[in-house]
This record gives sequence, structure tokens and C-alpha cells, in this order.
Amino acid sequence: MSEDLGDPREEYKKTRKNMETLERLLALTAEPKRRSYIDAQLSKLRRMRDHLEAAFDLGGLREASDNEAASAQKQARSERPLPFLARIGDRFAESAIVEGSKDPEIKNLANYLLFFEEEYLPLFDKKHLDLDHMSSLELDAFYNAFNQAKRRMDIFCNETEAIYDEKEGPKLLQRLKAKQTVLVEVHKFFKRIRTFTDEMLKDIEGERRRCFNGDAILSLNSQAKKLELTGTTVTVALARIAHYAAEVIGYVDIPDFQR
Repeated sequence: MSEDLGDPREEYKKTRKNMETLERLLALTAEPKRRSYIDAQLSKLRRMRDHLEAAFDLGGLREASDNEAASAQKQARSERPLPFLARIGDRFAESAIVEGSKDPEIKNLANYLLFFEEEYLPLFDKKHLDLDHMSSLELDAFYNAFNQAKRRMDIFCNETEAIYDEKEGPKLLQRLKAKQTVLVEVHKFFKRIRTFTDEMLKDIEGERRRCFNGDAILSLNSQAKKLELTGTTVTVALARIAHYAAEVIGYVDIPDFQR
């Protein structure tokens, strides 16, 4: 097979480059049939990559390609459409938690949290959601989990941003660990929100044994301000929050440590 492939090192680089292109394209594609086609092509390329890695001595080329792939995935992630984040814009620019952060990722996550707190968190109240007993017990837990995520971010901004410019040594490690803690807490929180909203939506579409007021029209106000969910049904509100949570989870883009 090596004779058919020509130079295996060149073939390996070509294969990895094609994989990176398709992975970037996959990250930007929403249409199911198109994603299925791209997945199939990626599977073929991965089999070729695995064969080359097993059959030939590629030296340091494999490690270099892994680094390039990681960079490509990071770029693809940055190119994903983030409609909610775009809509938030500079709404919280003067908030201490946003203004005080030098890290662009933390700044965006702060925006996500503040928007959720202002517009969506008020829904998770027994006044607005008529749930069975077990499901209603989860509502207080959401507030606690949200406060935990926000508290982690406050700690990062107050105690770690001062060493943001450190490029090496123990202070850099301290900042990276603190940032990872923030990412994990935010990820955990929005995974819980996504799971809950998906379960409620499934129940509403089915026998309605957990959520009893899916058709109710919401009236949500905060400090005399009408919130965006006002005038929508509970079902629409849950679906919108599910999409919001999915966007944040995709942005954080880390493994689910609770699985």
C-alpha cells in the first residue's frame, strides 16, 4: 500500500489537512443531511490517518499535526455562530464582572451569565412553572448552582485578573487553574438547565405529568422592566432557554465532567 500512497509523510499531512477543513466545516453546518455527509467523509479520512500512523514511522510529524488540529478546532469554535452572544452585545459592558475581565472568554461567559440572570432565571420559580413535586424541587437548586458559577467568576476576576499578563511560572498555572474552575462551573450549570428544559419540553409534548402549564402565558417583570419572555407561553420560554443553554455549552466546549 505504501507504493500507492507515494510519500507517506506527504500523504499524512494531506490527510490531516483535509480532516481539519472538514472539521471546521462541520462546526459551521447545521443541516442534518449535510452533517451526515461530512461525517462520512471524515470517517474515511480518519481510517486513512490511523493506517498511516500504524504502518509508517512519521517521526515528529504526528505530534505537529495534533497541534495543528487543536488550533484548527479552536478556530472552528471561534467561527461558530453565536446569535445570543451577538444580541447581548455591550448590554453589560459597564458591569464590574465584565469590565474588570481581561480574558475575552471569561468576559463572554460573564455576559452569558448576566443575561441569563436578568432575562431567564426568573422563570425558574413556582409562580411561573406549575410542576410536579419532584420537578419543583429542582428550581431552588438552579439558583444555588447559578450563584456558585457566578461566585467562581467573581473570584477569578477579583483575585486572578491581576496576574493575567503572566506568561510562565506558578502564577500562570494559578490563573489557568482558576479559569478552568470557572469553565467547569458554567458548563455544569448550563448542562443542568439544558437537561431540565429538554425534559420539560418532552413532557409537555407527551402526557404532561411533570409540567402542567405549558400553554400558560408568562408575565415576567424585574425592577419594573418587562422581560423578553413576557407574552410567550411556558413552552416557548423553555425552548428558548434550551437553545440559549446549548449555545453556552458549545461556547465553553469542554468535556462533561459530571458524566
